[in-house]
Amino acid sequence: MNPKKFTVYFVLPLATSMALIACYFSGIRLLETIVAAPYFEGVQDNSRREFGLLENIQAALILAMSVIAFRTAYRCGVRYVRWFIYLVGACATMLLLEEIDYGLHFYDYVMKVPLEETVKTRNLHNQGDITLRLKQLSDAITLGFFVIAPFMAGRIRNLNIRYLIPDRYSVLTVLAAIITRTVAHALDDLGMGYGLGSNIAEFREMVTYYVMFLWACQLARTGPLREDPGEESAPPG
Repeated sequence: MNPKKFTVYFVLPLATSMALIACYFSGIRLLETIVAAPYFEGVQDNSRREFGLLENIQAALILAMSVIAFRTAYRCGVRYVRWFIYLVGACATMLLLEEIDYGLHFYDYVMKVPLEETVKTRNLHNQGDITLRLKQLSDAITLGFFVIAPFMAGRIRNLNIRYLIPDRYSVLTVLAAIITRTVAHALDDLGMGYGLGSNIAEFREMVTYYVMFLWACQLARTGPLREDPGEESAPPG
């Protein structure tokens, strides 16, 4: 057990999510609004949660992941790995735009757009059954890439491929996300909290974005890669 990794991959995300959940479900309106639905003059009701601490932590994590991915790709010396990481950066950028509704809530606030004139369809991922499909895809990627793949890395002899596999401690972050989801939904089922409505999964999403951010950091600090490393035996353990 690596105490530093245990703290970074498990203690920090779990403590943060539990603190936000405690504030949101505390019954103290000020804490609830800070986390999920701040109220100040000029903010439309349909945009309030976009100004909350929870949503903005998510946006910060995705933005950081995007920047780190592009910087890492630029410095990478292996073509196919470089373009893969560029793709990760592009996907993170698209994800960020979707999460912040392409900045429409900021535009509405700054331009003081009347509620009846605001754009109703603000993103793609909340349309029809797309939300469910994306959640299923996210769960599959999380299970395959952050839970199963780390324990298969030792069988991969190509160092460039192994470089892309998340750290085994990522499993602990996924566990933190599961705990977060369980606690948040249990409290929500009791009728506690307000502001998020059916979007209570935002707590779990924050931890999921965190493990993605950690993976980007892992790529950034590992290397440099060789153009043709050939095959090498996996290290013991």
